[in-house]
Amino acid sequence: MGIADKLRIGVDIGSTTVKLVAVARDGKMVFSEYKRHFSEIKQTLQELLNHAYEKLGNVDISVMMTGSGGVAMAEKLEVDFIQEVVATANAVEE
Repeated sequence: MGIADKLRIGVDIGSTTVKLVAVARDGKMVFSEYKRHFSEIKQTLQELLNHAYEKLGNVDISVMMTGSGGVAMAEKLEVDFIQEVVATANAVEE
């Protein structure tokens, strides 16, 4: 994967876990991980992002968040938020 390839990263912050997935332009999943956050959402998200960076390197990304804890974090990080049902419907359509 070249640096010119833009990855789409999806983050789901739920009541107990943070899930992160990175998908290449061709739709291939290139990274995924989830972890219980024990109410330490910011720290857990940082750990998952660090793991993704270690595996994928310095690549161009777009990020979208979802989940019950995703609204506030998306606002804080100035990234897009999508409601879970809408995200699922979009994935099924695609």
